[in-house]
Amino acid sequence: MRKTELKPNSHGEFVRQLGWRITESGTPTHAKFRLGKNRRDAEQRLSKLEMLWQSIESNSGPNKAHWDDSAWPIAKAIEKGSSSISIPRLTESRRGGWFAPPTGACFERDDDYARRLQEFQTKYPFLIFIPEDGEAFQRGVQLKVELANANLDRLDSEAQGHRQTLSKFGQPTRLVGQTLHQAIDAYIQWVRKDYLQDENFVSPNGMAKIRMMKTVRRICGDVDIGSLGYDAVEGLFRILRKRPIAKRSGEKMKPKTAKNIVGELGRFFRWLHRSEEFNWQKPDDFAEINKKVEIAPDEVKVRQVKTYSIDELGLLYEYATPMDRVFLLLALNCGFGVAEMARLRVEEVIVSPNADGAIESNALIRIVRPKSGVPGEWNLWPHTAKLLAWTLERRKSQLKYEPAARLLLNENGEPYDKLTKGNNRNQQIPNAWDRLSSRIQEDHPTFPRLSFGKLRKTTGNLVRSVASDEVASLFLCHGKPVNDDDLLDAYTNRPFPRVQEALLSLGSILGPMFERVGDPTEAPKKNYLSRQKVAQIKRLRSQGRSVEQIAKQIGVSKMTVYRHTTSS
Repeated sequence: MRKTELKPNSHGEFVRQLGWRITESGTPTHAKFRLGKNRRDAEQRLSKLEMLWQSIESNSGPNKAHWDDSAWPIAKAIEKGSSSISIPRLTESRRGGWFAPPTGACFERDDDYARRLQEFQTKYPFLIFIPEDGEAFQRGVQLKVELANANLDRLDSEAQGHRQTLSKFGQPTRLVGQTLHQAIDAYIQWVRKDYLQDENFVSPNGMAKIRMMKTVRRICGDVDIGSLGYDAVEGLFRILRKRPIAKRSGEKMKPKTAKNIVGELGRFFRWLHRSEEFNWQKPDDFAEINKKVEIAPDEVKVRQVKTYSIDELGLLYEYATPMDRVFLLLALNCGFGVAEMARLRVEEVIVSPNADGAIESNALIRIVRPKSGVPGEWNLWPHTAKLLAWTLERRKSQLKYEPAARLLLNENGEPYDKLTKGNNRNQQIPNAWDRLSSRIQEDHPTFPRLSFGKLRKTTGNLVRSVASDEVASLFLCHGKPVNDDDLLDAYTNRPFPRVQEALLSLGSILGPMFERVGDPTEAPKKNYLSRQKVAQIKRLRSQGRSVEQIAKQIGVSKMTVYRHTTSS
């Protein structure tokens, strides 16, 4: 299917031709869909139509695919923006299609009506189908449950010896009266309990799992879980692999987002398979279902890690507050991310001032990285050791100072990984980093605004350049520094001296950064004007311009000009 950009016509309406309709004379003609004037709504409707048409094409066999009388009403309902497709019972006048007036006697039995709706939902799991006649549908479901269970009981007694052979061809559909959405809701409640943190909050990882399953619930229609055989389950994965329209952006899901949701859907089905509350078993060959997210050729790019240059690190260090510098050097010296910093304990930092107050050269940090459970050890650069000694003194003035206590607390005495009132991830360190970048950009507009996590990537890249892949992996506390040996850590110690050698080399490379700041525990002088404006005032004054002229040109008071030029 050729992909072209969706553009409005002269009336501001989004229109797309998709698939074929057969006219009364038997001639195929392009099917046209009017998708409205809102781009996001139009893209979402088009995405559903494309998935519906792909399903029709894949089941057309050798014949030319076209919108038949069963699929066309579904497509037209999607065109209008319907969130669910209402399925009527077939009457005499509706034998040829749904658009005929609902007159005449109803010839469709309740169980056939329920079966037809269930077939639609299984065939098109990305849509939501509802019965127009709810009472008839419920009667049909109940009858099908009774008949299916009775038939299965009979088959169990007659074909006990053939189950193993028949299992190769899948299990017969058995409606159980439990729906996919009910199972997702139950799974979300299980996640809330299993990922409960501090008795009040669900952990950030748990909240991420809940958000992903709510996305699955929104995208996938609700069906009886008894109908979730191999084809239906594979269809649900296919929807996500093809990256449906994201609710927030109105565009196709990012590949990483789709990959995460596909992984969570797999974990949901494994939970459902083990659950005693729900009567569902994984279909045969579940593990063989394709779960690889589709990425268009033009989306594939050479992956290069974004990092800071040495000059950019120097600007960061110069403009940073003492606490910003603590975060900066823990990332550069030890490869820490926010989680490692927030969980760093007093007893894990070994910094010993001598009689003169100077820091001994054997200062270091030893931790076990929370994410991977891997130990790490780093000798500290002089500036890092001095800042951590300052941090330890600061920590002593706060509550509950003891060896096992958290080292880094905010001004309110709270850890940097405490969840917010809304049960969201703590953003204090990333926000402080964002403010630091903003201060720099006032004087250096082209300075890159990278995330805090890019510091860890920057230092990992530098260690790799001065040492080796294995040393960089040790430095970053990855689980397997040697990829082809799972048992190496069971028989040998990690060669941390090689990491310390790399840190000595890296400390020399970062020399220009350290030279920008004399005492790292002193805050930078606060300027109410940007440094560029201060330099401009001094330059104009040295050129003989009057105070009044400079004040008018720069847009400041004459007293401000005097304050910045009296020492010149």
